[in-house]
Amino acid sequence: MKKGIVFYHKSVNIGDDIQSLAAYKLLGDESVELIDRENLDSFESEEKIRLLANGWFLHDASRWPPSDSLNPRFISFHIAKYSNVRKTILDESLKSYYQKHGPIGCRDYETLRLFESIGVEAYYSGCLTLTLPQRKKERSNTIVITDLFINNILTGSYAKKVVHKLVPKKYHSQLKLVTHMRNNPDLTIKQKLEEAEQMLDLYASAKLVVTSRIHCALPCLALGTPVIFFDFGYVRKRNRDRFEGILDLMNTVRPSIPFHENRRIDKLIKFFGLHRLFFPFIKQLEIDWENPPPNPEKHKPIAEKLRKEVEESFG
Repeated sequence: MKKGIVFYHKSVNIGDDIQSLAAYKLLGDESVELIDRENLDSFESEEKIRLLANGWFLHDASRWPPSDSLNPRFISFHIAKYSNVRKTILDESLKSYYQKHGPIGCRDYETLRLFESIGVEAYYSGCLTLTLPQRKKERSNTIVITDLFINNILTGSYAKKVVHKLVPKKYHSQLKLVTHMRNNPDLTIKQKLEEAEQMLDLYASAKLVVTSRIHCALPCLALGTPVIFFDFGYVRKRNRDRFEGILDLMNTVRPSIPFHENRRIDKLIKFFGLHRLFFPFIKQLEIDWENPPPNPEKHKPIAEKLRKEVEESFG
């Protein structure tokens, strides 16, 4: 049976491509079919495709479930927080479909509980990006900062100013600020995967990575690069629930940045531009920048189990 992986053609987030790249490397088959995540329902093939269905699902709830041409293996699966998506994916009418293709391997415990709530057998699998192979890169002195302020909590020159306030001046020359968000969603699949490879090369050679993106942090665990998750902006329950089973795999830091976050009071203060008055009270992050702490190793047995599951399911 031919193999397939999920790819999001319109993605502006390199994290999506890193998840596809992890699946591609696990299958180890150059003839693998790349199937658009938002068009799984309309995919047609004379030959049945065994699909490694990992990642974040999805934007358009009307495009679910996948077509009969696809034989999915749900591993590292996450249901988006949107109410219409959850209503569709968790519809009781799909219970027999999931039982046929189950059990469902869930990226996080929230997704696991959602499937169990409708009587579908599921288990915690962790994220497929934990299986990315380590790269033979010489470790540099670069400290990579990736998207500390998600969802436009802070933007532009002021965001950079805050970053430099969080990091001791001694290390400013070592900083490299990058983002997972691209301006052009119309790159070819090859170009997007190459961009993901380049980003992973950067992480593999970094002295330290600090990020608020889980698909930067989890790949860094796999690559063996010291990484610290910047826990900022995720104050709402629906934003934090998806981290259960993820954040406990890594080192985290909670910054002191008064009235800059995502609570209602923060939004009101930022609306009037008053948050900048609190800039002098921002404290440096409590990180050993000279000798970054090693990563925990909780992810390793999860990654090994994922590799075995994919090998057993796909050969």
